[in-house]
Order: sequence, then structure tokens, then C-alpha cells
Amino acid sequence: MNKKRGILLSLLAAVVLTMLFSMNTFAATRYMSLKAGKVTTDKKSKEGDRSYFKITVPKDGYLTITSYAQQRGRYNSKYGQYIQLCTSKKKAIKNAKVYTSSLDKYVVYYAVKKGTYFVRVDNTYSDADVKIKYTFKAVTEKSGSSKAKAVSISRGRTKTGLLQAGEKNSKIDYYKIKLTRSQVLNITLNTRATGYVYFKIVPASKRVILWNSLTSLYGKDSATWKTTKKIPAGTYYIQVYRSSVTSASGCYSIKWK
Repeated sequence: MNKKRGILLSLLAAVVLTMLFSMNTFAATRYMSLKAGKVTTDKKSKEGDRSYFKITVPKDGYLTITSYAQQRGRYNSKYGQYIQLCTSKKKAIKNAKVYTSSLDKYVVYYAVKKGTYFVRVDNTYSDADVKIKYTFKAVTEKSGSSKAKAVSISRGRTKTGLLQAGEKNSKIDYYKIKLTRSQVLNITLNTRATGYVYFKIVPASKRVILWNSLTSLYGKDSATWKTTKKIPAGTYYIQVYRSSVTSASGCYSIKWK
């Protein structure tokens, strides 16, 4: 009887320990504040730990965040990791969880509004420090929410816009260029964004057909869109949007050359 009781108690203890382990997947949670341009290292971090890094944003604009896990010891190897942008109450912002890949030099971008944010990092590596740095650039945005409200771009001028973290993928920014005469249209596009940003040129007139009117950019990227010949005078709209599958965030600019 005592033997059976001992076995049952051992089994019960094993079950309780398993439950406690599963409930305590993230063994420790720490909070640290970041300063712009300075690398912060969480040296206490170990596999299963969760770290929250606080960022205060003074104006609307975009964050450039560099984050990776660095192996302790002889080799100092770097590894990418998932980071999640959170609100001031540490609530995860929808579609704002991204992987910091070595292919992107461990850099991700978030467009944000003025306020306080936390970057959550879950350490999935043993014997590795979590390293993180951010910079911020303020951006004054003025874009249209529809064709009727499209913002005009003058020749030689640049318009800058933001794809805010957490926005719906269906959101489209509208701009327009008015050609007063038949001419070649030459536009320069730039992005600082995580995920694909699409630029589509749409003639107001259905009688005008533009070939290869869609351009996609990813990360820190740029491109020139130029017609191969003169196109008719009239209004041409530029739509800026994300992929319908994945949500991009960051900054973009459009210049009519």
C-alpha cells in the first residue's frame, strides 16, 4: 500500500512540475529603457526569458531598430530573433511581430505616432545576450485617403509618407501628378520599411494605358519609375499600399523629377 502511494505521489509531483514548467515558459521578465543611438545589452537574458525595452517617441515618424542575440564566449556569433512592438501598456500591436534577419543586417522598421512603446524580445537561444539599438526620425506626412483627396506632387518636390504599425492592410495612400502637356514621366521612389511597399501609377483617363505601372520595394530600397515615351497630358494617381497578406510598416518617399 505504501509502495503504491509512493508511486502515485511521484507521478503527481512529476505532473505538477511539468505544468509549472509549461506555465513558466518565459522564466524571467525584465524591463529596460532605451536611449536613441545607444546599444543596450541584456546580459542576464537566457533561453526562455522575455525582455521589454521602452522607447519614447517625441513626434510622428519611424523607428529603425537593430536587434539580435549574440553568443557569449569565444565565437560571438549573431542570430536573428523575433521582436514585437507593443503599446505603452505592453499590449502587442497587430501585425507588428517581425524577425530580425541577417539578410537585412538585423534591422527592422516601424512607423509610429508620438507616444511610448515597448519592444518585446523573447530569447530563444541558450548562452546568448540580447542586443538592441534604435534611432528615430520625425516625419511630417500629408497623404490622401482616396482619389478625391489625393495630395498633389509638384515637379521637383518630394512627398514623404508613413505606413503606421498596426494599420489595416487595406489602407491606401493617394497622391497625384498633373501633366499640363505630353511628356515623359519620371518618378523616384524610396522606402525604409519592413515588408513590401507597393507603388501603382493609375491614369485618370481610361483611354491611357501604362505598362509596368506597379513597383514594389522592400527594406532600405529605391527605384526609378519612368515611362519609355511621352504620355498624354492629364492627371496620374500614385497609390501606396501594403501586401494584402503581410503588413509592412515604415517610411516612403515619392519625388517627381
